[in-house]
Amino acid sequence: MKTSIHPNCKIFGRAILLTPLLLGAISITQAEPATSPAQTAGSVNEFDPQQILAVMRRVTDWGLTSPPGATNNVDLNKGIDWRTGVFRVGVMATYRATGDQKYLQNTLAWGEANQWKLQGRGGGDDACAGQAYCEAFLADPKPENARFYANTQEWFDFHILLKKDFNGWHVWQWQDSLFMGTPVVSLLGKITGNQEYYDRLVTGINDVAKILYNPEYHLWYFKDIAGLKITPWGNPQFWGRGNGWVMGALTRDLIYMPKDYKRRGELMTYYKDLCAAIALKQGEDGFWRTSLYEPTEFPDPDASCTTFFVFGIGRGILEGWLDKATYLPVVRKGWSALVSAVDENGKLGRCQPASNKPGTTSLKGGSPEGCGAFLLAGEVVHELAQKGYFTK
Repeated sequence: MKTSIHPNCKIFGRAILLTPLLLGAISITQAEPATSPAQTAGSVNEFDPQQILAVMRRVTDWGLTSPPGATNNVDLNKGIDWRTGVFRVGVMATYRATGDQKYLQNTLAWGEANQWKLQGRGGGDDACAGQAYCEAFLADPKPENARFYANTQEWFDFHILLKKDFNGWHVWQWQDSLFMGTPVVSLLGKITGNQEYYDRLVTGINDVAKILYNPEYHLWYFKDIAGLKITPWGNPQFWGRGNGWVMGALTRDLIYMPKDYKRRGELMTYYKDLCAAIALKQGEDGFWRTSLYEPTEFPDPDASCTTFFVFGIGRGILEGWLDKATYLPVVRKGWSALVSAVDENGKLGRCQPASNKPGTTSLKGGSPEGCGAFLLAGEVVHELAQKGYFTK
């Protein structure tokens, strides 16, 4: 008996890979409901600007007031680890959206307690706190506040402007690190006006793309192409939150990069191609799954990647990078899903635990990095709502 293979399939080793064209037409059976009775949006309008600010405050305050045992043993008022860094980026988003000085003052107290320093090992996870330090300066850019970012600038100047060795510097060698490190480079370019930061940033991402990026699927691997894994159904295994990290990185890189910078288009191409690929993989319930090209491999909804995708795509609509008619429904569905995963105390559920590959999620939540990305998404959705995008 001869086996018939669909023309949109490819042979990869002994496995059959479905191409993006065929996979885009596959209907995915949804998993269990994404919410518990305590985690429903209720009758409130989640696109009302005041309701958006309210849920952002609730999530931020949960992180700032919860003991370390509730936040994966991370002290979000003292730490400078990667998880605290991502959460602190979110706190600054809440400050910008609400204008509430308490969030800025809390960030300043955190920075002072840590002497505005980064962790000293030199890896990508050590860099993330620098984003909040730089944004704290931009909130009040007085010369005397340059100390907020001085240590971060010294750290990055050594690795970026002096070493000039992205391939040898493991800050850039996996998906997470692109989010932790690259926006700091763009922020330093904005603060100092030194174009060399942007030059090194774009060159570095292009170098890393040779290792992590799949130009056929427009998605990124966790560490390298050689590490590609195949799902039990014969599809490529692309990690949801890993591509969320990349989405967050590219979006924030572009936000702080001058619109007339000569090489901006190189990053914009990666960004737009990623948005197009991601939009096709959204579930009917608004969430994405941890295994993007095989959602049934781990069918639980994943808020931790959904937060980044809503943030990145929403920012693209606001900035005119993406077509509103095509992408606004994606953001609408994604935000409704995310709000449904926040409990009455402000804890975000449905976040995958720390990992480097697809896996299960849980209603229990407690993810500082998930909360930080949620707040970035909230800032964007609030701005969209204020400008009437959801009422037109």
